[in-house]
Amino acid sequence: MSMPSNFLFKNFCYILTISFFLSFFQINAQNVLLKNFKIQDGLPSMEVYCVFQDSKGFIWFGTDGGVSRFDGYSFKNYTSGDGLADNVVFEVKEDRHNRIWFRSLSGKLCYLHNDSIYKIAANELISKNIGNYVMSSFYIDSGDTLWCGLKIGCGYFKISPPYTEKSFNKISLKEGIYIIEIEKENFITCSVYEKGHPVWNSFFLYNKFRFKKQTAIPNLNATYVHAKKLAGDDYLIADDEKLFLIKKDNAVTLLDKQQTFNAETIFLKNTKNYTWLGLKKKGVLKFLVKENGLLQNNQQILNGYTVTDVMEDNEGGSWFTTIENGVYYSSPAHFLSYQDYNEFYTYTNYNMGMIGKDHVFISSKLDTVDVVSNDNILKNVNVLDKRFTEILEKTDTPSVFISTRDMVKQDRAEIYLWTKDEHHIQKMRDSLNKVSITFFYAYDKYTKKSYFFTRHWVFTCSKGDKHYRCALLLPSRVLSLYQDKNGVIWLGCLNGLWSFEKEKFIYHGNEKEFFKNGIEDMKESAEGTFFYATRGDGLIIRKNGKYSKITAADGLSSNNCKCLLIDKDGTIWVGLKNGMCRLRNEKNNWQIFNFNFLGNEFNYEVFRIERIKNKLWLFTNKGLLSYETKASEAEISPYIYLNGFSVNEVSHFKNTTHTFSYNENFIKFSYTGLSFQSLGKISYRYKLDGLDTNWHTTQSTTLQYPFLPPGNYTFYVMAISFNGTESKQIATIHFIIKKPFWKTIWFIISCIIIMIIGLYLLFYFRLKEIKRKEAEKTLFNKQLAGLEMKALRSQMNPHFIFNAINSIQNYIVKKDSRTAQDYLAKFARLIRNVLENSKQESISLSSEIETLKLYIELEQLRVPNKFRFDLIVKSDLQLVSIEIPPLVLQPYVENAILHGLTPLEENKGCLTITLEKKANKLICIIDDNGIGRNKAAELKQKKHLFHRSMGLSVTEDRIKAINKMHKTESSIIVEDKIGAEGKTEGTRVIITINLDN
Repeated sequence: MSMPSNFLFKNFCYILTISFFLSFFQINAQNVLLKNFKIQDGLPSMEVYCVFQDSKGFIWFGTDGGVSRFDGYSFKNYTSGDGLADNVVFEVKEDRHNRIWFRSLSGKLCYLHNDSIYKIAANELISKNIGNYVMSSFYIDSGDTLWCGLKIGCGYFKISPPYTEKSFNKISLKEGIYIIEIEKENFITCSVYEKGHPVWNSFFLYNKFRFKKQTAIPNLNATYVHAKKLAGDDYLIADDEKLFLIKKDNAVTLLDKQQTFNAETIFLKNTKNYTWLGLKKKGVLKFLVKENGLLQNNQQILNGYTVTDVMEDNEGGSWFTTIENGVYYSSPAHFLSYQDYNEFYTYTNYNMGMIGKDHVFISSKLDTVDVVSNDNILKNVNVLDKRFTEILEKTDTPSVFISTRDMVKQDRAEIYLWTKDEHHIQKMRDSLNKVSITFFYAYDKYTKKSYFFTRHWVFTCSKGDKHYRCALLLPSRVLSLYQDKNGVIWLGCLNGLWSFEKEKFIYHGNEKEFFKNGIEDMKESAEGTFFYATRGDGLIIRKNGKYSKITAADGLSSNNCKCLLIDKDGTIWVGLKNGMCRLRNEKNNWQIFNFNFLGNEFNYEVFRIERIKNKLWLFTNKGLLSYETKASEAEISPYIYLNGFSVNEVSHFKNTTHTFSYNENFIKFSYTGLSFQSLGKISYRYKLDGLDTNWHTTQSTTLQYPFLPPGNYTFYVMAISFNGTESKQIATIHFIIKKPFWKTIWFIISCIIIMIIGLYLLFYFRLKEIKRKEAEKTLFNKQLAGLEMKALRSQMNPHFIFNAINSIQNYIVKKDSRTAQDYLAKFARLIRNVLENSKQESISLSSEIETLKLYIELEQLRVPNKFRFDLIVKSDLQLVSIEIPPLVLQPYVENAILHGLTPLEENKGCLTITLEKKANKLICIIDDNGIGRNKAAELKQKKHLFHRSMGLSVTEDRIKAINKMHKTESSIIVEDKIGAEGKTEGTRVIITINLDN
């Protein structure tokens, strides 16, 4: 008769429970490598309740001091002062509108939108209906309806938009534990009890309002019960004491937490890859529940802390929130550290090596090794122990060299050599039965000799020998050794690269400059490419006789390389001064992936890397680490967001139009790359199209461009994570800086048109003006020519000529031939000068004075003893260089003689002409002591002479014409000289001639 399936299932799960317990016991020695964030890093509180990643990639934390958003660089905190309903936040969610919702301790709800927080109107009704209960969970469905489950309450709430009291609904349930599916794979949980201590026997599954099934769970006893859905219709239920699996209609105890961990349940949660069980003061249990109920990948993390929530981010990293110590983060690589290897090690006090493909041995104690396999570590195994020799026998390795050393008494050492041919381990000593501390070993398959290298000497022994002898002094301190396919031994020394062939050392530092520096490790790939890990020069590659180099400039996190491992698939693993990186050659291009050891505070220096199946074992200065290589296959691209765009210090990020005037040209961008595994070590590649077509790299999260010229611009920026992965999307923003109106096309065209019209008008009016002036000039020249003819006629008037001839005739009659001759000569010279001067527009002042003197002398001869003549010329006057119009002074001199001086008695008249220069003007003063203008006018009236002298009026007209033509200010002033008794004492004529033209 077969046993009931229910009984078999329960017994099977009981066995699994024991297995689960044992598995946690076995892995207690390993911990996930974690980074801790505290208040000093920006968290608002050390007491953190929940963690959530929104659709943009930002991480949110709910604490007892508000909520905090983390972008990989800094925390931005929000409190009740910013609008939160309550500073104690237990849960964070996001709806389809990308609003971030917060559930508080009081049960009140609020959300953040566009960096502002809004409370819902139904909060007061929520508080009233919760009473002393606690809201356990909430969810916002695709129709924006809120669903809120209660712990030890009456049931759950349904609140429809717009979240007012009118849209609030309370749904009551009978006693039990409930998982209520709102939408596919989205649930709320609630628990109901009626009175007394809550003891339930039933688990209920609902689909919104519709009952689906009920499962009996005997003695489910807890104040708070946690329930989570697994695949299909399987569920996990955790109370304060046990973890139950509900599979089909059966409820089976998977784990007695009180018995195993003596801890209460804090939370139960499923993530993308694991199930997590939080325990009070016992950290969090990580495991997988298989379909057959088997628990796998069991791990206890943060033992000693109360973990309140856990989340796997979109890069594969894990976040843990704690009550006591803030937040912890594990990178996607999930390096495991081993507690028994937490001493400070260097490559000088341990030995590590491979035993075939499946084992690594580590020795840091005398005669003792630890043997590492893919699944476990055998601790403190004696080298001669049968367990160790059995492992050696299973390997295909021809020989294994083991160096052990007493870490306390460091001068004590033992070395062992196992050879497959002899099937035993041989303790090696020198010829004096002593042991030298040996670091490297090599075997020459041709000579059958073994070589043992200390820091300063090389020892050798032949096959079958139990002792080795000192062979040679090393040329420099040895850092690394590699024996190539041809059997050549290569030594990386402090002073560079050496080879050891036929027991001779050959230096290769002179071949390449970088071979003169320290070489920490050397490896050869399957196709014959050599790789050299150097101190300070990065990674050197020699392929087909050609050398290349990979350095920090190419993406390495450090140029100080410590060790190398080459996988069978050609992957290069490089141990660095500050971590590890992976290199893969894709289409002759090396792709570099850096592994973050979670910040500089860990400062991991990787001395040795070995691989067993899919797990890497790293020996570092902080102990032993392991790493699952499968975790590195998923390289998640970072997100990039523009979160600031300001112009002249004014934000325009939320504006839809980005067009600015020419003086709005001080542009500033801010952006954030989200890659939490990079922990702020993110680079950015950017360009501003319209200014520069080249891409540039920076680590700053802000860029500014002062005084951009007008133009169309597009800003591009992408993020590059610490491991060299670029963001798939590129953040862009387009903007325009307009030209000033005087540089616009329409303005330039308008100006050209106006200029053409202006030039045309200018040409037109100028031509018209020129024609007018030409006409005026022609008329003026005609008038001036007439005036000059008149002036000439005034000087050559018949009366003067008649008088002159009469005078000459009179002298002839008197037979005064000398005087007549002299008179005639002067008269001829005067006539000649007048005729010559009349042809010129201007003559020298000396010529004018000469002509004037001839005229006055002739008048003196004609009317003898009537007046005397004085010419006064100022000493600074240059008579030859000064030019004046001809025929200007004579008419006034003639008028003074004829009308002013001739009527006087003999020897009474005096004519004075004064010439001087003032301010570039010639001043001519004609002064006589004649009868004056009034007396002369009376005499004219008596003689019936009423006309004015033609010479005077012609001269005045000429002066006016000259002033008009040359824009000068020449003038003629005629004034009477009045004596003390008011009588006229003569006439003064002041002629001012401008000398500028």
